[in-house]
Amino acid sequence: MPGDELVPITREFLRKHYSDYPIRENAPEWETINSTLDKLCEGFERSHPGEMKDIQSYLRALNPKKIDETLFRIREMLEEVQDSLKDECVARLAENGEKGKDALCSRMCQIRSIAKECFSIVESLQQKNVDRVTGIVQKFMPNDFRLKMLTWKRERGERHMAREVDRLMQRGGTVRDKYDLLWKHQVSRREQLVQIGQASGMFKVLLKLLAGIPQVLLNFIQTINDDEGPLEEARVRYAPFGYTIIHTMHKIAIVLRAAVRCGSAPEEEETQDPRDLSALLEKISGLEIRDTPSLESVLDACEAGLVLSRSELEYYSSFLSNLFDESPFFITAREAAQSMSTASSFCEHVIAPRSKFSETIAVNNRGAVCGWEFQTEKADIGFSVYFQRPTGEKLERVQYKRVESHKQTISGNIEAKEPGVFIFEWDNSYSLMSRKHLTFRLDVMEDPAMAGTASEGSFSEWSDSDRAPSPLPTEADPCDA
Repeated sequence: MPGDELVPITREFLRKHYSDYPIRENAPEWETINSTLDKLCEGFERSHPGEMKDIQSYLRALNPKKIDETLFRIREMLEEVQDSLKDECVARLAENGEKGKDALCSRMCQIRSIAKECFSIVESLQQKNVDRVTGIVQKFMPNDFRLKMLTWKRERGERHMAREVDRLMQRGGTVRDKYDLLWKHQVSRREQLVQIGQASGMFKVLLKLLAGIPQVLLNFIQTINDDEGPLEEARVRYAPFGYTIIHTMHKIAIVLRAAVRCGSAPEEEETQDPRDLSALLEKISGLEIRDTPSLESVLDACEAGLVLSRSELEYYSSFLSNLFDESPFFITAREAAQSMSTASSFCEHVIAPRSKFSETIAVNNRGAVCGWEFQTEKADIGFSVYFQRPTGEKLERVQYKRVESHKQTISGNIEAKEPGVFIFEWDNSYSLMSRKHLTFRLDVMEDPAMAGTASEGSFSEWSDSDRAPSPLPTEADPCDA
């Protein structure tokens, strides 16, 4: 029947689908652990500024843009941690204390073992995702020599990439070099898929007839990983949870490498056996670093971070695996049309700390009116509206202001003086730790007669004085009340 044919998922469909799969907040213990790791970094920077500059240059800050890139970079930092705790490094670190060398070595090996467990969790999740996508592709391929041919070609390409990684490491490549190459391989896979999906003319005919690739699959592989494609909805909702983990992993890698390279202060007492997370947090919560950090303080903070990371990664891996198992890659054309027809209903978006989120609405005629309505959970948000002319010039139409959208619904409307694009921007850049769960609705009415008396812009939270130009706020609550 018309409308029952399969089409690739759309972002609008996933936006509604994912609203039934909320991810929990990051564990509150991250704040104590990150604060302690910052103190340790500052201690090493005071005592060994040159060495720390080199270490921080090598272990550069990571800002992944995709969920799979986030998982790759978490693996990179975990491998850096293991690299810093190789047997020869453990023996060198243990020499810093006159007492308990065997206990120190045992504890550092235990920490390395926790890092390996975290690594295995992430690696297993990535392999499940590969198997899932491979299964979807095979489902749409004819089960004959053509499927075997494409499978053989893919496996040959994977073997070639693995050999390339092996050659790099045999030539003395670093962990950083290895993961830069692994991510380059991942980007290459995506580009090849897009090229196949964009096939046209005779090549497209050959793909469909000789290789047996149906049109719905060509459409799927062309759009699935676009910057504004369907999986972008998964990134904006669920990647921030992983950003917190990689942020801490980065600090742990720096602190451990600093302890190996710069040395650490002698222990005043014999080190103890590894403790549980609550005991570690209690010990590091009041830590003060004056000069070179002690080895025990480094191990306490790093072990606490890795134990919590293991727990968080187990949850994150289980959540993502279940999410993707329950998420369709193909829907009927009728379902896609229905998701588009409800585009003016409420949408949800999770805004990561230190970031912004924007949506646009194009207007074709002067006098068109755009309206908005939104709420946040638990905390306020910055909001502003811009208008972009066809020339590219960008004008602020509703001035930036932090609004208490967690206490009341914020709504307003604005009239277009000319054709162009309205840009609605929610700003969480002042928040250092807190994500903002935004529920919003935007709409446009091209017939000005339907808009009542709307003119320059009305907003339930703004007065005329608020629209006058003024600098952005300079104060921000670090914990984002």
